[in-house]
Amino acid sequence: MKSFLWILLLALVFLSCVVFWAMRPDASSEVYVTIPVACISPRTPVLSGSPEAGGDDILVAVIEAATGDASEVNKVLFDGAAFAVRQLNEAGGVLGRKIRLLRFDNESTPLGSKSAAERAVQAKVCAVIGPARSSFAMAMGPILQTNGIPMITPSATNPKVTEIGDCIFRMCYTDAFQGLLAAQFARDSLKAKTAAVIVNANLIYCVDLASVFCKEFIHQGGRIVATPSYLDATTDYRSVLEAIQRGMPDVIFVPSEPRDTGFIIKQARMMGIHSQFLGSDSWTEQVWSFAGPVAEGSYFISFWHRDINNPLSKSFQARYEKEVGPISTAVIPLTCDAVMLLADAIRRAGSTDHAAIRSALAATTDFKGITGPIRFDADRNPVNKFGVILQLHNGKAIYKQVVDPRQLPMMEAK
Repeated sequence: MKSFLWILLLALVFLSCVVFWAMRPDASSEVYVTIPVACISPRTPVLSGSPEAGGDDILVAVIEAATGDASEVNKVLFDGAAFAVRQLNEAGGVLGRKIRLLRFDNESTPLGSKSAAERAVQAKVCAVIGPARSSFAMAMGPILQTNGIPMITPSATNPKVTEIGDCIFRMCYTDAFQGLLAAQFARDSLKAKTAAVIVNANLIYCVDLASVFCKEFIHQGGRIVATPSYLDATTDYRSVLEAIQRGMPDVIFVPSEPRDTGFIIKQARMMGIHSQFLGSDSWTEQVWSFAGPVAEGSYFISFWHRDINNPLSKSFQARYEKEVGPISTAVIPLTCDAVMLLADAIRRAGSTDHAAIRSALAATTDFKGITGPIRFDADRNPVNKFGVILQLHNGKAIYKQVVDPRQLPMMEAK
């Protein structure tokens, strides 16, 4: 009997601590559902949202890769969203209500993304921020479109993403621009006459961007000497690089994730391949952490850089790095812009109704963002979103130049 009373007393003390912690004044705007450890399987999302936890708050879902192979780069999407929400709530919220984020893990897979979107629908969110990858966005989009829930992806660049329907928006440029920019930079700035492209066959993003680059490089008078592909599970890229080694191209375009890219560069140098490496917006400074000093001088395209002369961007950097930490990827400012744009649309709509928010987002004409001004075209893509050329130097991404789409007139004819 005494043992039972002791257990009951300990349980009451534990419950009191949990309630006190949840009700503390500085409780965050992020909602989690804790799953008992015994119930967790490799496929169980550890983080998810609960509509009851929001009360009168405005519920917004963030769908990102908290676990899995994409998490190392993509999980910062939530950090950017949470930072923006804190700023909004500190200023009084939106329409007199606080914003509360519900975090959903897509487990770094299209299937997990579809499941996360379904759970966001069940949670009765007013909108969804995310995901980062095009393959995830293509899986999520139809679910949200069917339910009329607006989705704003910070960095999914595949043109087909917004073609899903009128509820799907993006904050970044598309691969039509990025592929064109990469090809033109290779031809004009790097003076490349020949190029090879290494393709991750598992990623829609990689396959489609590689296709755009090849077409444009050839259109501009260059020659593609090899286009070998590999699968996600690949760890040894020798057979891929042997195909390239025979052609010894001036440039090797690798529109893939940092881990793959870093290992490819490292192995290429070990094999005596000295071609110039060029990458896409999926690269970050993490390429250096996988490749080491042999990545020195490699170029890649991005959405944003800290050295761009934009007062709003400078202000954001100072506060974010003071409160959160280093800005490791351009996905962070893009996500902040997505949240702030959503809040702006809700204000203009005067409502959290899905249709009203969607209409207000589509009508955006002069939103001033960290990553540049935003207005949408008929396909809900931002008009004239610039690209940034960066170069790896001593482990850091060094700013080289900004390219406005209007500087590439050939794109309009495509």
